[in-house]
Amino acid sequence: MRFMALLMSFLSIVACTTTSDVMRLDNSVRTPTPLSDVAVLVEEPPQSYSVIAMVEVSDQGWDLRLEELKQSMLKEAAALGGDAVIVGISTSQSGTAFVPIGNMYYGVDQVEKKLTGKVIVFKGEQ
Repeated sequence: MRFMALLMSFLSIVACTTTSDVMRLDNSVRTPTPLSDVAVLVEEPPQSYSVIAMVEVSDQGWDLRLEELKQSMLKEAAALGGDAVIVGISTSQSGTAFVPIGNMYYGVDQVEKKLTGKVIVFKGEQ
């Protein structure tokens, strides 16, 4: 019984995380950027830049806050050596989860939140 309680606690912690999908557009090796130095932009910057990767982070339907998704995206951008991320919000219907209650199952619609973004480096800083 105690094992099951620990297993369920572990699974609930693991399940409420974000997933990241990264598509590198530039395979140059860069030094990781400190997380606090990666800027979040919602529109194109005035200075010239290169896009080094596309990143998508998802809450997998666990209804996480956008701030948590943003932090996941910033971690990916920092690891790639990016200077900034130009973000956009996307939401998609991901399906139905069936939840057992007593001897019946109930369908619950799940909406998955996603943030997509372009990881950029400013020209002259490559």
